[in-house]
Amino acid sequence: MPMINNWLKRIHNTRIYKKYRQFFMFCVVGASNFLIASVVYYTVLWLFGCFPDEKNSQDTIIAFLFRYDYQIANVLAFIVSVLNAYILNRVWVFRKEAKKTAKGAVLRFFASYGFTFLLALFLAWFWVEVASVSKIYVPFINVLITTPINFLLSKYFSFRKKKTHIDGIELAPFETADQISKEDQ
Repeated sequence: MPMINNWLKRIHNTRIYKKYRQFFMFCVVGASNFLIASVVYYTVLWLFGCFPDEKNSQDTIIAFLFRYDYQIANVLAFIVSVLNAYILNRVWVFRKEAKKTAKGAVLRFFASYGFTFLLALFLAWFWVEVASVSKIYVPFINVLITTPINFLLSKYFSFRKKKTHIDGIELAPFETADQISKEDQ
């Protein structure tokens, strides 16, 4: 145990860690999300696999659901993992930003994850239907694309600070249309 603690201290004191600390923390949260999403994704695929006769069902709705089982698994995995992501990012990764965040951070967070979710749905379709990649590998490929996008959206969109004035610059007071028209007369 002391060896691991020393190793962690050495990493913690490096310039790279200090510079990219928040991104590393985000990746740890992302790893937990990936683990949770993977468990949900593969569990749903396994459940669909428990009913192999339904894939060739005469009922078009059932056949459709079984045809796109990977998308249903993707949706359920997203819902569970995004709740985990919001909680961990708010209380651990972006703790300082979350204290000063503008109203609507929750909506911005879910909107940003919603955007990357739609991207992941499109990519899942692309990998399986166009590129003929096995649906087993889809989550691994998508996480490499969506993680950096999610980090940037979380940092600069979801948990952004309230807008105030710019330091060192005196901003003119807001003028109404009535005040402007009086000045013109």
